[in-house]
Amino acid sequence: MKKKYKFYPKILFITGLPSSGKTTLALSLKKKLKKMGLKKIKYIDGDKFREKFKLSRYDSSSRNSVGNKKIKLANSFLIKKKLVIVTGVAHDKNWRKKIKKKNIDLIEIFTKCPLRICKIRDYKKNYSKAINKEIKNFVGINYKYQEGKSVDISLNMYRNSIDSNVKKIIKYLKKKKYVYRKQV
Repeated sequence: MKKKYKFYPKILFITGLPSSGKTTLALSLKKKLKKMGLKKIKYIDGDKFREKFKLSRYDSSSRNSVGNKKIKLANSFLIKKKLVIVTGVAHDKNWRKKIKKKNIDLIEIFTKCPLRICKIRDYKKNYSKAINKEIKNFVGINYKYQEGKSVDISLNMYRNSIDSNVKKIIKYLKKKKYVYRKQV
């Protein structure tokens, strides 16, 4: 008898500094979940979301507004019984705490990575542009990423591999019985 995984619809909200590995983690997680037989997965990438909806303001208020729009979209897929993976910097701990209270099916995942490593990984050179004042309102330079207490899963993106961090997320989902085996 073949075992297949099932899931309860959830929003996996991956946050952290720019260049901390959010997108790489999200894509690897999606791939792994699909290998486990989970087909109804929607991925909302922070950068692509901003690009698609032409959201180009980066002050704190605008960032929170973009976050609200991403979570609203994620909830529209949640209603369709999908597992939703969302990435975004979401630097404001009070906003994250508030959004978590309003969305009981949201799991907050923090990609912890030292600022010096994020600067090295930054292939877009946004940290340099922010230091040279070519970019305003950049988290990590102009705004601090505020670690909070609403995090469900904290991942060390500097010391641990993407694969081991994906396994940690899946282990959490299984432990909470959000992802479970079903006899087929």
